[in-house]
Amino acid sequence: MKKYFFFLAFISCFFSVEVKAQCGGDTSSTIAISEVIMPSVFTPNSDRLNDGFNVSGDCITAIDKKIYNRWGALLFDSQQLEEVWNGRTTSGDKVPEGTYFYVFNIEMLVDGVSTTKLFKGSLSLLR
Repeated sequence: MKKYFFFLAFISCFFSVEVKAQCGGDTSSTIAISEVIMPSVFTPNSDRLNDGFNVSGDCITAIDKKIYNRWGALLFDSQQLEEVWNGRTTSGDKVPEGTYFYVFNIEMLVDGVSTTKLFKGSLSLLR
């Protein structure tokens, strides 16, 4: 059983457009709209709600995830899609409540084309 929720969600919607011209030459197209949602707080307190910080999406093909403290020290580094940051250092020590910074370099398929996007920002860890 997973003990965390994913915070970064990819929401994709497909829309079809059909144009009928009076003189012929009808055409149609389908486009995908992708939206990224990144909440800014998580609570790794073992209550099984919001206990980890990760990314999720059906179209992700590769990932590089890094979490830093405010002084720039690397706390978490993973290229595994399922690996979650649980608010601990790589040596297993709990980090204190505070503000941390993420840099996620994500390769994903958008409209069937491989695209790399960089997501970076801050998040608050509350215990």
